[in-house]
Amino acid sequence: MYYSKEAEQSTLGSCLLNKEALLTTIENLKPEDFYATNHQIIYGIMLELFHNNTAIDTVSVSNKLGEVGYLIELTNSVPTVENIETYNQIVKKKSQQRKIWGILEKVKGGKLELDIALNEIEDIPDIKVNDATFRDILHNTLDNSLLGTAYQYKIHELNRYLGGIDKGELCTIGGWTSQ
Repeated sequence: MYYSKEAEQSTLGSCLLNKEALLTTIENLKPEDFYATNHQIIYGIMLELFHNNTAIDTVSVSNKLGEVGYLIELTNSVPTVENIETYNQIVKKKSQQRKIWGILEKVKGGKLELDIALNEIEDIPDIKVNDATFRDILHNTLDNSLLGTAYQYKIHELNRYLGGIDKGELCTIGGWTSQ
């Protein structure tokens, strides 16, 4: 999965509870690093309040947001504020995975050339593609994904109609009985 609801909630809840957690998060994350749109909005409001030198808590954020219930849920979901750096790392890592996945989907769909895709992946902060082995792995992965199947059936007619089966996929085949 390319997002962690729990990490996003814990990050935002920690920011509502602790100013140091907020400062740490501001250094590490942008609103678009959050997957959930409501989390992007809430974090955007926090940033706006921060830049206006306004205190950030459930009251000030709910005043802008218009709702307090979910904010209270966020503060209650925090296991411990001391783990804010870990929550930030999880949210950032998931954000990077989504960006890479989006780029690879464009390549797979033929909307983006592989060399351009590699450059876009290199542009993602903390992602470096300096190594030829990474390029080889990426080429092989894309070649395999374009085939669309991990396993072929031993019955060639099924492959012709269904194209094989991917890992973790369940395929049920039914048919009419002879009359």
